[in-house]
This record gives sequence, C-alpha cells and structure tokens, in this order.
Amino acid sequence: MEGDISNATKRPQDRFVYDPDTQADLFDDILSKRIIAFIIDAILIVALLIPAGLLVLVLGVVTLGLGWLLFPPLFAIVALGYNALTLGGPASATIGMRVAGVEMRTWSGQK
Repeated sequence: MEGDISNATKRPQDRFVYDPDTQADLFDDILSKRIIAFIIDAILIVALLIPAGLLVLVLGVVTLGLGWLLFPPLFAIVALGYNALTLGGPASATIGMRVAGVEMRTWSGQK
C-alpha cells in the first residue's frame, strides 16, 4: 500500500503508547504479577545454574583448572542468556512473565 507507513518510519508523536488512564484494565495488579514473575524466573535461573555449574566443574577438570575461571561470571552468563532467549523469542516474555500474564511490548505496542 502506498499510503501505509511502517512503525519504523513514523514520527515519535505518531507512535502508540498504552495509557494507564484510558486502558486501566491492562495495568490491573501489574505489581503483584511482576513480583510473581520475578520469583518464578529466579527459581528457574537457579535451577539452570546447577547443570551449568556441573558443566563448568567438568570443564575445569578437563582443562586442568582453566575452565574454573567461568565460575565467577556463571550467574551473569546464565541469567543474561535466559533473559535474551526468552524475551527475544516470539512470546516476548520470560517463563515467569508468561505464567503471570505479563508480556514485554515496544513503544509502538508491538511484540
């Protein structure tokens, strides 16, 4: 369509933003939902740290201790990887966010 302007080329004042005053139902109980999502995600990240830690332990033995240098940044690697893979996916939400009914949206309202 010739008259159609994609969201990437729209001016900032033409972008769509969810308004808590006019769309209050989208913001109902959001604080409690985010807390629940955080707790679920924290439990899942700790659960993912166990096999990752065992993998680094074995890697350290195989590399004569050199692989153990991955232990300090292990939490950051697992947590950032978890967030990148889940938020960047088609659902635009971590597993905790999906359970709690929260999803990430862009400024223009897209996933």
